[in-house]
Amino acid sequence: FEKTSYRGIFNFIRYVNRRLKLDTDESSASDSDGNAVLLQTIHKSKGLQYPVVFVSSCGTRLNSQDESGYVVLEQKLGIGVRVTDLARRTRKDTFFRNAIADKVHRDSRGEELRVLYVAMTRAKEKLIMTAEGAEPEKVLQASDWFNGKEFGLSYLEFMKANSCLDFLEPILAQ
Repeated sequence: FEKTSYRGIFNFIRYVNRRLKLDTDESSASDSDGNAVLLQTIHKSKGLQYPVVFVSSCGTRLNSQDESGYVVLEQKLGIGVRVTDLARRTRKDTFFRNAIADKVHRDSRGEELRVLYVAMTRAKEKLIMTAEGAEPEKVLQASDWFNGKEFGLSYLEFMKANSCLDFLEPILAQ
C-alpha cells in the first residue's frame, strides 16, 4: 500500500478488501528475515504454529441464530418448526423443534470449544488473549464461586456459556 500513491485509512481499507477479494499472496509483507505479522482466521491456522499468537474477541457472544429461528434444521433429526395458532395469535415450540434446537445448541458449543482449542494451541512461545467488555469483577466473583469446586466446567455450565470467556472462567478463577 505504501508503494502506491494512495493515502488515508479509506484507501487502505479499499486496498485490503481488493487484496482479499483477489486472494493474492502477501509475500511482499515479509522482510528478508521472514518476520511478518500475519492476520488470519482460526480455521486457516489449523495445523500451523507461530511464535506469538493473539486470540481476540473472546468476550464476544457466541452465535445462536441457528437454534433460535422459527425453523430449526439438523442433518440427522430433520426440520423443527414453531406451531402457529391463528385463532389465538400465538406461536409455540413443539417438542420436536426443542429437541432439534437443543442438539444444534450442543453441536455449536462443541464446535466453538474446538475452535478455541485450535486457537490456543497455535502459539509456540506466547499466547495473548483479549476479551472486550469483560468485567474483571465478574472473573473475581467466578473465583469465589469456583473456589473449592472441581476444576473445569460442568455440562450445564458448558451449555450456558455465551462466549469463549465463559469457557475460560474456571481456569481464570483458579
